[in-house]
Amino acid sequence: MRKVWIISLFFIGQIAFAEMVNRVVAVVNKEVITEAELISYARNLFAQQGEKELNFEHKKQLLKKALDRLIEDRLILSYAKKMKIPVDKIEVENRIKEVKKNFQSEIDFLNALEKDGLTYEGLYTRIYNDILKKKAIDYFVRRKIEIHPQELQEYYTAHIQEFQTPERVKLRKIFISKKNPDSKKKAEEIHRLMMKSVPFEDLAKNHSDSQTFVCNDGEWIEKGKLRKDIEEVVFSLKSGEISPVIETENGFYIFQVVEKTPPRVKEFKEVKDRVYQILYRNKFKEEFNKFIQGLKKDAEIEVKI
Repeated sequence: MRKVWIISLFFIGQIAFAEMVNRVVAVVNKEVITEAELISYARNLFAQQGEKELNFEHKKQLLKKALDRLIEDRLILSYAKKMKIPVDKIEVENRIKEVKKNFQSEIDFLNALEKDGLTYEGLYTRIYNDILKKKAIDYFVRRKIEIHPQELQEYYTAHIQEFQTPERVKLRKIFISKKNPDSKKKAEEIHRLMMKSVPFEDLAKNHSDSQTFVCNDGEWIEKGKLRKDIEEVVFSLKSGEISPVIETENGFYIFQVVEKTPPRVKEFKEVKDRVYQILYRNKFKEEFNKFIQGLKKDAEIEVKI
């Protein structure tokens, strides 16, 4: 019943949330995590999903993820304090000054804090903890990450397909909407003029109902980005060729292929930075998990839900 009640609380309104008692949901090394913190964190995760509609099971997973993250935060902060990692008061005050720059006055700043249920002291503590946590992660995780040049080359060779670019065409187009009277007849007449070498850009400028990629240079489109019926036609054309009139539910299209490039594998030098970021993320995740698991071994963690 307890778990169901808490998950239900995740969906309550702001008024009920503000009146909620700060029940303890977990204790990490004698530091508590309150229900208010959990619901607030879970709401942030929920907001990150955008307009995506989540089912009940997914929402439960978000709640669990929120609790896991809060426990990790407490573990890191507890260890950082134990190891006496210093945070200078000036660092915190400078961060607060940066926050204040988003507001026109001190009153606006204080009102925003109150709206978020924070005091100045509460903001100071939150920023202090953020800085302390980052310093701990930098020292105990990031400092251990090493990536050698040979690893970059090895990853590139082993994952060569990740760095292949698809076939591309540079297109110009003319679109005639079906809202126009005699739209099909108009599109066919424009196509006839094209085949008589009337400049494409002149016809597009004077007659197209869409001005996207009608310029002299055209626009590059990768294979797989267009609707299938259009893609089959334009990718069968050679450079300089003009498509037949293509009918869709909304109107009629005429395309000109300005240029084509075949699929190719990017050279190592083109993707070296990308490979580095991939390896760095992988190694960070591995080192971070090892760090957290080590902290959990020596920690007192009690989950009360």
